[in-house]
Amino acid sequence: MWSLLLLLACTEPALSLPVIEMGACGMFNEFPLGEISHYAAFVALDAGFLDPMVKNKEFSANMRMVNTGCDPAVVSKVALPMLLGQGDVIGRIKSDTVDVPPVRVMLGCACSGSSTVMSQLAAPLEVTVVSGSATSPSLSNKAQHPFFARVIPSDSKQGAGLAALVKNLGESAPDGWSRIVLLYTEELYSEGIANAFAMDPSVSNMTILKEPLPWLPVRSSQEAADYDYARILAIAKRIAAYRPLPRIFGLFVDPRDIAAPLVRAFHEVGLFNEHSVVFTSEAVVEGIRREFDRVVNERANWHLASIGKPAEALWANGSDAYDWAGLHGVIDGWLALVPNWQGARSESIDFHNFWTGLTREKLLAAGMPASLQIETTWFKDLEAFASSMWHSFFFDSVTAVLVGVGDLFAAGASPEEVRGSKLRDAIFQARFEGLTGNIVFDGNGDRLGSYKIVNLRGRDDVDVGIYDAGLGQVSFVRCPIFPSGDEQVPGDRPRPCPAGTEFYGQLCQACQYGHFAPLSDSVCVPCTKGSYAAELGASVCSSSPLGSAVEDAGQASATLCEPGFSSPDLGAEHCDPCRAGFFAAAWGTSE
Repeated sequence: MWSLLLLLACTEPALSLPVIEMGACGMFNEFPLGEISHYAAFVALDAGFLDPMVKNKEFSANMRMVNTGCDPAVVSKVALPMLLGQGDVIGRIKSDTVDVPPVRVMLGCACSGSSTVMSQLAAPLEVTVVSGSATSPSLSNKAQHPFFARVIPSDSKQGAGLAALVKNLGESAPDGWSRIVLLYTEELYSEGIANAFAMDPSVSNMTILKEPLPWLPVRSSQEAADYDYARILAIAKRIAAYRPLPRIFGLFVDPRDIAAPLVRAFHEVGLFNEHSVVFTSEAVVEGIRREFDRVVNERANWHLASIGKPAEALWANGSDAYDWAGLHGVIDGWLALVPNWQGARSESIDFHNFWTGLTREKLLAAGMPASLQIETTWFKDLEAFASSMWHSFFFDSVTAVLVGVGDLFAAGASPEEVRGSKLRDAIFQARFEGLTGNIVFDGNGDRLGSYKIVNLRGRDDVDVGIYDAGLGQVSFVRCPIFPSGDEQVPGDRPRPCPAGTEFYGQLCQACQYGHFAPLSDSVCVPCTKGSYAAELGASVCSSSPLGSAVEDAGQASATLCEPGFSSPDLGAEHCDPCRAGFFAAAWGTSE
């Protein structure tokens, strides 16, 4: 009896670790390895890989994931059950069958539009949202998004970086660059980059032509069949009529959009060519080659679905079909800013050993749903993980939360205090070396990171420099190769064509009969009624002589007045009948 009492007195009860409930939303069906990257961070915490940055590990985490894609409507439906919890507890959504506590932090939700909805719903409940992929500048507005942070830099930083890059290269071009055309789809992501670019002081002395494009995603055969290519082509033709012909472009497209028809349209009208320079964003770089291949592989099915519909000609087969595979060559020489996602830790032997040591059993122990299918080949080396920058950003988004939680517990916070504004502030103040490099947040919860300057060459991305968002500086480690195939920075416009000619394709072409171009660097227009141009390359039109007339615009010669008619003035548009008592017996009578 005494021995039993002594045993009870000397044995401390097992202490259960406080559980931090987390939620995650995003495009997990499309990026299964992105979902695994979230759970991998929990495994990394237990394995000691995060020991240098997580000060206190005396807690456990439970994460509930929901696939929302990039659809704000889906987010609005699934958010409240996660933010409020469910069960027979005051404050939760009433349920007799489900008993889950509310989350203290949300990860995601992939695209900017869906993340905006989650942030707006989470803020009144003081739930911090940490994103690894939402980049819209509007999310930096702390009046509207006080509990939002991200480990990927805002598009305001990317827009400013692209502006700095354009300024840097433009100053090296013949006669400098003074004009750029911004092409962007009409949605939050692309508009954010375009607006940030246009407002940056680096390009304040340039003429910026903003050209919005309709948002036309192709997520199914039905959307492919209904694609309004005629609308896109009309915009491209209108821009191709600008004089001088534009050569410098910014192209910003939503990740859910399909860039291939846009690139085709601007290539077909001669705007994307060996003399032009196109600047683009990470969303385009991340998927454009995969997208081109998708078009090549699915075009036959899309054509069948589009017969009799708007896009039938777009996806046409046969000898007259467009060379979609050739689009890989069209993007040669393009330049892009891509968030720097390969820090020293991502290339370390420690991370290599951690990743290649991952197993399904370890991920299941970290909370991964058993229904999630994985391939063991993903863990044989770092190739699968390094195939997309999003894997590293998702891993770091979870790490940011773990660092913030660890900092609070290390400072003596109780489990109940690890929530709301205290947890938000701890995450905002987190400083650590992530897979994507050094992670530091500003007062808005925005990552102060750097970007790689990437030169697109065939199917490869070549790093040619760095844009430091903190310093606002561009630096090159090698010269980019432009679409012309050399390192010479091209001019932003063709050399002016002389009067009597116009720029067509890539050459100055003489005005056709009946047309004229009065000034250099202008376009050929029809001669007006009463005038004509009998020669090619006219810079002025000739007035119709006495005894003749030019009744229609764009004529190559004047017409003599018939007998019974006369034309007493130069530049007559028509011949008049002879007055009563007079006659004209010959052709070409002037009085």
